Amino acid sequence: MKYDVKSVSEYLKVIPSERKRDFGTVRKLIKELAPDVKESYEHNMPFYRLNGEPLFALASQKHNLSLYVTEVDIVAKHKDILGQVSLGKSCIRFKSLEKANVDGLIAVIDQSYQRRNT
Repeated sequence: MKYDVKSVSEYLKVIPSERKRDFGTVRKLIKELAPDVKESYEHNMPFYRLNGEPLFALASQKHNLSLYVTEVDIVAKHKDILGQVSLGKSCIRFKSLEKANVDGLIAVIDQSYQRRNT
């Protein structure tokens, strides 16, 4: 879903209220597990870069939340433990964190960051 905003703080204000908690939780996981990422607003969503290179993006879509991960093989490696999610090549889509396995998301975020931060 495209929002008419220009910053992460504006984006956080306009996403649907039923998604704010889950969105905030995933955003917090990214910041805790990948402390060196720089958050910006790009491509109509919060975007996370490490050393100038894209690593993650997080979006509130029409029907779900989407976590984009550039380390596609790590997403594929964890597909069986991610819970009730829909997977694209680099995207993990879920309706709520109750449906996703948070431990699986943590593993994907952490391993992606660790690989890129060496």
